[in-house]
Amino acid sequence: MVKATRSGYLLIESLVAIAVLTCLIGIVIPFIQSMELSLSKRQKILDLMALNASLDDQFQAQFQRLGSVGCFSSNEWLEVGNGQSKPARLTTDQLDLGSDWLYGKDFGLCAAYGWSDEHEIDVNMACEGIGVGDSVHVSSCDQSSVAKVLSSNNGVLKAWNTGPALAGEVLVYSAEGFYWFVKEGKSQFNAFWRRPEKSGNALELMIGLEHVRFYPVLDRNLDGIADEVLVDYGTVPTAQLVGILVEYLYGAAECELAAQSQSYQTLRGDQWHYDGLCFKVGKLLASVGKTNET
Repeated sequence: MVKATRSGYLLIESLVAIAVLTCLIGIVIPFIQSMELSLSKRQKILDLMALNASLDDQFQAQFQRLGSVGCFSSNEWLEVGNGQSKPARLTTDQLDLGSDWLYGKDFGLCAAYGWSDEHEIDVNMACEGIGVGDSVHVSSCDQSSVAKVLSSNNGVLKAWNTGPALAGEVLVYSAEGFYWFVKEGKSQFNAFWRRPEKSGNALELMIGLEHVRFYPVLDRNLDGIADEVLVDYGTVPTAQLVGILVEYLYGAAECELAAQSQSYQTLRGDQWHYDGLCFKVGKLLASVGKTNET
């Protein structure tokens, strides 16, 4: 009789233990799943923050030299166009239709002060990609010209000024045209690209840029104060350019989309629809303009 009672107690205790464990599992598993979801969302937010910072740095690095270099105001121009209307240089690129493309001259990637004896120029400037027969820009504060490189030995460059005579100290610098745009990258996700104006392959600068809009910020009366953000497409004089306002939609390449639950209206009036967990909208004012630094 005693053995039977003890066996009954053991059975009841086992059933109670199983019931308690079942309840605990029912509580713990949803808690763990909730923690995993929270950590996953947190990681996505951190990834997007890091991507946003990287894109901001990329825009600043690419656009900071689009304005004039030195004290002479450039007579070049900058152009913004729609991805649906491509220039001849980009005909082979499948541009993103919800993005703009931007053309501008990169001034002073390589620059140094030298001496000009009217047409013969001497300058200490050893730069990759500049050799005999190439063109460089040369300017004083009064005028600007173009010179052909005659020789380049041990960092000493000699050039012949083919334009107006310049005498005394001059700034010698490179000036190469580029197009910036968005298209599908090598990983099948949209990316930020750059293509040289004259020759050469396009370079994928950064993945994660879904759409982009460019708006030149201008100083129309050249009083040193920005007075217009140009929303229309077209060309603007580089001398009036003080910055580029960039609107962009960016996101993680590997992210499970939930739904296109958010929308953003750009300054051009079009709508970007996106998943607010995997994508975000960023804005940046990239400063450009004159610099006397070499």
